[in-house]
Amino acid sequence: MNKLDSTRLLRRLSLCAIVLSTGLTLVWPINTIYMHEQFGGTLSMAGLVLLLNSGAAFVGNLVGGMIFDRWGGRLPVLCAIIGSACTVAAMGFVHDLYSYAILLAFLGLFSGLVYPILNAMAVTGCPGEEQRAVNVLFVSQNVGMALGAAIGGFVANLSFQLVFLGNALLYVVFFVLFASLIRQRHHGGGAPRRAANGPLAGPLWSSRSGRAVITACIGFAVSWLCYSQWSAVVPLHSKVQGIPFTLYSLLWTINGGLILLSHPLKTWLIRRFQITLQTQIRWGTFFFTAGLLLVGFASSYWQFVLAMVIMTCGEVLVFPAVPAWMVESADGSSKGKVLGACAASSTVGRMLGPWLGGLVYEGWPGHWVFTIAAAICLVTIWHYRQAGRQLARTDADVKAPSKGKYISTTP
Repeated sequence: MNKLDSTRLLRRLSLCAIVLSTGLTLVWPINTIYMHEQFGGTLSMAGLVLLLNSGAAFVGNLVGGMIFDRWGGRLPVLCAIIGSACTVAAMGFVHDLYSYAILLAFLGLFSGLVYPILNAMAVTGCPGEEQRAVNVLFVSQNVGMALGAAIGGFVANLSFQLVFLGNALLYVVFFVLFASLIRQRHHGGGAPRRAANGPLAGPLWSSRSGRAVITACIGFAVSWLCYSQWSAVVPLHSKVQGIPFTLYSLLWTINGGLILLSHPLKTWLIRRFQITLQTQIRWGTFFFTAGLLLVGFASSYWQFVLAMVIMTCGEVLVFPAVPAWMVESADGSSKGKVLGACAASSTVGRMLGPWLGGLVYEGWPGHWVFTIAAAICLVTIWHYRQAGRQLARTDADVKAPSKGKYISTTP
């Protein structure tokens, strides 16, 4: 696939990702409120239901990656979207919490299937430009989240049922767009081959490259666990400091705007200074640590804003770079599995983060959550370095991703 074709594919996948992310963000923020007000469920019960949803998404992430490597991506995505549309439409009409919990679990499974396949289609369609592909979809998903958050509150004020139907409608829009715009043939599968930008020999998980992916994914899960405190504990922490919820919500608007606006600057810096993927991850982790420490001791709104700016800098560096770095080490028959593992590890972090953060926040002074998270976050640097060393030892004839090949992120 030439440069023009890969750019066209990325633009089409980007549009689809925006629509998909917008739809998911419509429903996600209202889940706890809806279960509490509509079914009378306790907050602990709602948390258990959301944990079930995350567990199903974890399974979907892993299965989606394996499906892509074996059968390709187009048909599985279309089937998963049909399942998602039917499931979310039914969620607005059930009358008991148990039925809602089952449907939410299926929604997690279907959505978990789609995301690693979209990323895998992007990276296989842009050989040698994995970072560019992953970064474009990362920005697109965050644009969709910003749109969904902006629209969702307004629609929810009118009717909760409209939120579910609106999500189902966006799934239908996604189906039409994806079916008409994406006609990528799958080029993976078959026996393992040497990757273009990294080494792989033999079955993925029994190879040193596979162990490197697992090591990096552990660090990636911890990064997400620390980052998730912004949605789990920071709302309570900011309320204690006298910050109204409307201003807390504005922090996420700032986050989305910075992700979109920082993309050209990040691209220029990478091109100008040839910043490697592992260097991006390292600096992003330092930003995470600084942001967590600052928000833990913040007492005024401008300090919360500054902490969010710093955390967003870490987010745009770490979250796209880890999957791109790992997928560089995979051959064409394993890219889906690697991206599925990365997606699953992020799901684990988002799943455990709120629970662990809540436990610490209830039993310790508030700032300890963020101090502990900052310390744990620094430990991930060791995981990423170990992953780089494992990749470097795999094949002396191939330059390891830890030494970093510069890849343009300009779409």
